[in-house]
Amino acid sequence: MTQPSTTTTGQALTPAQMAALLALVQAQARVRQQLTATAVAAVLMPFRALSGADWWNSGKVSAAIRQALMIIQPAQRNAVALTDAYLARTATIMTGRTVRPAGPIEVTRIRRRIPADIVEQLVAEQRRPAWIELGDTWDGPADTIDDDPVWAVAEQEMEFLPPSHAYGRVADAYRWQVTARGDPPETAQGKAIARLTVVAQTDVTLAVREQYRRSLGQIRADGYRRILHPELSETGPCGLCAVAADRTYRTGDLLPLHAKCVCEVLPIYGDLDPGLTLNADDLGALYATAGGTRRELLRKVRVVLAEHGELGPTLINGDQHYRDPIEVARTRSADKRVRDQAQLDALLEIHDISRHRADHGENLTRSLRWQRERIAELQVALRKG
Repeated sequence: MTQPSTTTTGQALTPAQMAALLALVQAQARVRQQLTATAVAAVLMPFRALSGADWWNSGKVSAAIRQALMIIQPAQRNAVALTDAYLARTATIMTGRTVRPAGPIEVTRIRRRIPADIVEQLVAEQRRPAWIELGDTWDGPADTIDDDPVWAVAEQEMEFLPPSHAYGRVADAYRWQVTARGDPPETAQGKAIARLTVVAQTDVTLAVREQYRRSLGQIRADGYRRILHPELSETGPCGLCAVAADRTYRTGDLLPLHAKCVCEVLPIYGDLDPGLTLNADDLGALYATAGGTRRELLRKVRVVLAEHGELGPTLINGDQHYRDPIEVARTRSADKRVRDQAQLDALLEIHDISRHRADHGENLTRSLRWQRERIAELQVALRKG
């Protein structure tokens, strides 16, 4: 493979090179979005066909999951091939040398699982999940935006979940919604479809992110920057990404993600950081067209780089509840008391919500009875020790 052995530090990119990079970024984002949308629509079909009773039938749920994987994995492979070629082309433009694609990553090893021994260390709070304040959408980057995270679970310690796991978890959630929360089957089905949409979108994004890391390392970039695409977002400018775009990353770092993220990346070689210019131009034009400013069009969001036990580096709103690896670890601990306490805490919260819903006219008699019985069982078990 032909690779750049030196950077072009000190040399500015020409207007023609910048235009070529912009065209590549836009094409990559557009094609990736189309590919993802097509795959997601197909993934949802076997689950939409499930009746209320089918969600309780393990054979039918497993068949739907198999169909989903037969759709999403080819989509992931197409997305990583597209991404690999895209980064090779950007490197060729920026270095003036022909750079070939690095080759695809393995798409079946992208969702993480915290090893059992680290689960117990998290429960004991011997390890703490990463948490870095990046800034907010009104006041801009924080002083800590370039701090290096210390991950609770290092890369070399991580295990991987089977590709089917996230889809099976949606079926578990459907049954929980009906049993514990008292949702009608059609409501639970709607929530399941919404969750499946995010799962399938995230599967493609995780594969692309892992390909970023492989390709950026092979093309010998010095780092990279996320490239915003507010025009592709369903809700306009994303506050999480707008703040995070002020941070640069080393080539070995995984890009922090969030649900429905539409960002791409561009490499950095020495002083050549075209993403900085493209991001400023993109958001500036968008705000000007909308007739407002960054402060007016983005609600104030406190942006944090956090650690997710399954997805890795994640962007979150620091003012909202976030289910971090410690909270997840408590549900997986080998200590039954820890697991029971975690379930009791969750059920007490659900019970309060259900009572409020019942007070406003919903018929939740069966669910409330189930909740009370299960809460009592857990309280007895915890008292016995």
